[in-house]
Amino acid sequence: MRILARLRAHRTPLGERGIALPIALLGLVAVSLMVTTALLTSSSEVAIGTAHVDATRSLYTAEQGLNSWLTNVATNSANLTAGTATWRVPNSTDDVQLTTVRLSQVTNADQSVMRTFAITAEPMRSGSPAGRAVVAMVKQFTPGPPTVNMNITSAITLGGDLEVNGNAFTVNGRFDGCGVNGGVDAVRSAFDSQITTNNERHMDNFLGINDGGAETSGRAAIDSTGLTREQLGLDVLGGLTIDQLISALPLSKKWGPRFGRPAWDGVLDTVPTREDAAAVDANGGTVDVTGGSGMLIIVNGNVELEGNTVFDGIIIVEGNFTLSGTPSVTGSLISLASTGQNSIDQDASAISNGHITVQFDRCQIDAALQALGRASTPATPLTSTTFSWFELVR
Repeated sequence: MRILARLRAHRTPLGERGIALPIALLGLVAVSLMVTTALLTSSSEVAIGTAHVDATRSLYTAEQGLNSWLTNVATNSANLTAGTATWRVPNSTDDVQLTTVRLSQVTNADQSVMRTFAITAEPMRSGSPAGRAVVAMVKQFTPGPPTVNMNITSAITLGGDLEVNGNAFTVNGRFDGCGVNGGVDAVRSAFDSQITTNNERHMDNFLGINDGGAETSGRAAIDSTGLTREQLGLDVLGGLTIDQLISALPLSKKWGPRFGRPAWDGVLDTVPTREDAAAVDANGGTVDVTGGSGMLIIVNGNVELEGNTVFDGIIIVEGNFTLSGTPSVTGSLISLASTGQNSIDQDASAISNGHITVQFDRCQIDAALQALGRASTPATPLTSTTFSWFELVR
């Protein structure tokens, strides 16, 4: 009996054996979760930080590229055109892709043009655009051609003398339109210029309008100014000499040895482009004009129009002119010669086929002056103005 009692006293209570292992495992799980969370948080923050730095860098690259490109456009007065191009950011190895889209274009009455563009800049990565992009809204103004002012107030401006032979001609200053009401004088001449004819009645073929607006003819249609031949030349050319007028033209519009260019073969069928301008060195001879339009300037020689030549615009000749046959000049004919003889010469073809005609036409004169302006100074844009700048959100 004593032995049994002793055995019962040393038994282990039921359910208390092996509890340390589950507790250890539970703690291990908790620690693992904490470590995993810490690792995930750390890697996420690194990724977020890297992405932020990369995005910020791409934004600054796009902004710097777009700003430097627009500065280059404004500095060089370059025309903006629609399209896509790659631009290297100055002082770096970064490239940006620039996409230019024209949003609007307005042409004004003076032929100036206002354009609006949207330019998108995106940084390049491995040859492809990627990252944050910026957009600039830009207005670009291109002025119209410069205005060339001349004081042309007659069908013919005469620096030297004029000899008229025959009656089959008309020099007409009567005209309405383009700011002229009624017309002008038929001829405006220097004070010592002489007009002679084989028959005084043929002078009636000079037709004009006087300052009072009344129609005149004959010698009354001729304004014999008090200006010398040199003064008359400066007045009609708007204060410029003929050399100053020519100096504005590009070399491609000049012909002959004075300009170091090939000479015409003596016959000029047209100026280089219709309603354009040209200066021709006659090399001491005579240029035979057989047609054309715009502004034609002939230096170091004379000009002749014969046959059925038609010219619309302004002819300025440093020497003398000869009109024979049935030519027609619509606009104005200007001779700046101080020596030699201008001539309106009726020949057999004029007698049988028609008239020599010089008709004042302000519309053709204005068109020729505009053509001279276009040829003289190519239209280039002024400063490009950025009026809006924003980040492109995709």
